Amino acid sequence: MRPERIQALLRTRPFRPLRICTTDGAKFEVRHPEQVIVSHWDVFIGLEPDPATGLWNRIEICSPLHIVRVERIRSPRLPRAE
Repeated sequence: MRPERIQALLRTRPFRPLRICTTDGAKFEVRHPEQVIVSHWDVFIGLEPDPATGLWNRIEICSPLHIVRVERIRSPRLPRAE
């Protein structure tokens, strides 16, 4: 997938969570656009956020060439106030 397309999906407002799927079958859920950094050659995906600090415990690096699709994730519906 072209890096520009990935960047465009991350810049969509309002942002909608998505799942990045790669050629080796890996899937990475992206709940916030700042979780991903896109360059021409690599996509850096922050994983396992530390709730106390907000820092990522792990980073996955993949090539945009190996991203085969990006799926939208349905956000869970909040119960209606009565």
